[in-house]
Amino acid sequence: MHKSRWSTTLILVRPESPRILKFRFTKTAIVILLVSCLISFIGVIAMRHVVGPLSMRDSLRLEHENQELKVMNLNIAAGTAKVETRVDELEQQAHHILELVNTE
Repeated sequence: MHKSRWSTTLILVRPESPRILKFRFTKTAIVILLVSCLISFIGVIAMRHVVGPLSMRDSLRLEHENQELKVMNLNIAAGTAKVETRVDELEQQAHHILELVNTE
């Protein structure tokens, strides 16, 4: 009896290199790869159930904190604009005073 051994080969050719890379996969290697992917997937699903989704209360709390931070950012931006305007006015006054001192 002829016993056939199932295997496949993956050949990679890079455009910048004349070298050809060959990877040979046997049936055992493919089964191991599929089982490990399945175990990883099941692990992710299990972690999702352990951790669980955000509760409605947590979601509302995060939304409220986000709104507060947006308001704080707007207040800081408005304060910065006021300070910049005042600094410009003071610079103009200082320039005017220097002109008056230099003319005398």
